[in-house]
Amino acid sequence: MIVAACAVLIYLALVFKHLIDTVKETTKTLEVLQRDLEKLESPLETVDAVSKTVDELQASVKKTATSALGVMDDSISHFKERLNKPKASRNMNSFSPSAADVNEEDNSNAEFVPIADLNKQAAQNEVKNEEAGETEIIVIEDDETKE
Repeated sequence: MIVAACAVLIYLALVFKHLIDTVKETTKTLEVLQRDLEKLESPLETVDAVSKTVDELQASVKKTATSALGVMDDSISHFKERLNKPKASRNMNSFSPSAADVNEEDNSNAEFVPIADLNKQAAQNEVKNEEAGETEIIVIEDDETKE
């Protein structure tokens, strides 16, 4: 019985020694893994920052596209309104508002002057200024007709 007990104690000592060696190797492996993770942390932070930037860019593009679609919808509805007017009251050569289109209550201090007349006036002023030795160029563009 004493011999069997000694054999069991020797066997248990060997098992515990093997277990202690395994724990030491596992600790070394975990330390190496920790160092590798610290090396990867900086590139992962960069990827995270890029991802946030892409998300912000996507939100900005979506907002811009929605706004552009709204403007285009307004332009199309304005164009449809002008096409639905009687033929005598619309001028197909110009899509700028006529004097009848301008609400005088909203623009009581404003004076309606067609863009073409303003461009002619600017050209005349340019000629007068060149004769006087001064140079001034004024270009007035209408968003709808691009005159």
